[in-house]
Amino acid sequence: MPIYLRFENAVQVEATTLAKKPEGTGWYKAPAEFSFEKRYKLLDDGTIAERDESDVAAELLSNSKVGALDTVRFILNTYRRKYAGYSHEKSRSYDIQAKAAESILNAAANNQTPSEADTVLIQPLADLRSISVIDMAKLINSKAEKSVKAIAKCEALEDQAQNAIKKAATQEELSLFLNGFEENLKKTLSQI
Repeated sequence: MPIYLRFENAVQVEATTLAKKPEGTGWYKAPAEFSFEKRYKLLDDGTIAERDESDVAAELLSNSKVGALDTVRFILNTYRRKYAGYSHEKSRSYDIQAKAAESILNAAANNQTPSEADTVLIQPLADLRSISVIDMAKLINSKAEKSVKAIAKCEALEDQAQNAIKKAATQEELSLFLNGFEENLKKTLSQI
């Protein structure tokens, strides 16, 4: 039974054994010396040639870079959610609390009575921790400032990671970068 290969962007993506050529585009009959252990490419003149090791290694590195970017984004998103809230609702709640805390602290700094609406938002949190509304506002404000810095740092680290991944010339370089990425992220965020 004949073997057919399917090519995308001149690179073999599939091989099958069928009685007749499969339907669809990109299918070619395999050469007589075909081996399932080897990978093939489609040349400009329509002939099929075996891919050399450097060609396969370059493709693997390219695919690994895509996977590395996904890994970096996943790791960063985990830390972003820690600081921004795990859901849209939680993030919105943090924003509301931060605005109320800022308003309370501004009123206290100007020797004014804080807005009752702001106090109502912060009072339950203060009661839960057995601290004053002003102390709770300071705590929220401190956490909000830390969150802004942490999220900004995550954005900067993502840009740096994209550049490092793009520049990686070998699988080993890429692996070394990925192995140290989360540790570097933790260390950087702990300094905020």
